[in-house]
Amino acid sequence: MKINHLQSESGAALVITLTIMALLFMVALSSVDRSDTNVDMTFNQVHEEQAFYIAEAGAKRAFIQLNESNEWRDGYYGESYGEGTYTVTVLDSISEPALLDTIIINSIGKVDGAEAVIVLEAAPRIYNPFRYALYADELVDMRNSFETDSYNSDSGTYASTLLNTSGDVGSNGIVSANN
Repeated sequence: MKINHLQSESGAALVITLTIMALLFMVALSSVDRSDTNVDMTFNQVHEEQAFYIAEAGAKRAFIQLNESNEWRDGYYGESYGEGTYTVTVLDSISEPALLDTIIINSIGKVDGAEAVIVLEAAPRIYNPFRYALYADELVDMRNSFETDSYNSDSGTYASTLLNTSGDVGSNGIVSANN
């Protein structure tokens, strides 16, 4: 009697088991690869956040330095801070005339290949002690053809800043205008 080896079922369990193990191995390999990618992404995000805060520290240091010395414009190059470094450059109207009285602080923080940029715009706080063209503590009495107009002496010449609008008059008491 001849037995056909192809019709025999012996060894089928081994083939099925090996196939299932190969599939499970590929699933495990894919999971390890995906988790490795997630670890890399987390690593990058942590370093980007560190670079951001290092850049912010450099920008704030420059801002404080500007408040202490209005003439300071040197910036910082490759200053160490924590696990990274920052570089700060300062632009003002000397290097960029269009900035007028604005100062731009540009800070770049770097950590392990990650980089973040912070840009601050600083302008002087304008304090005008006189909000009105004319102000009195008790009484303002104007007579015989008077006129007020708007002119800000810290903005240029009278002719170049004349707005042809009425100026303000204020008083803690009575304002009297008679002809």
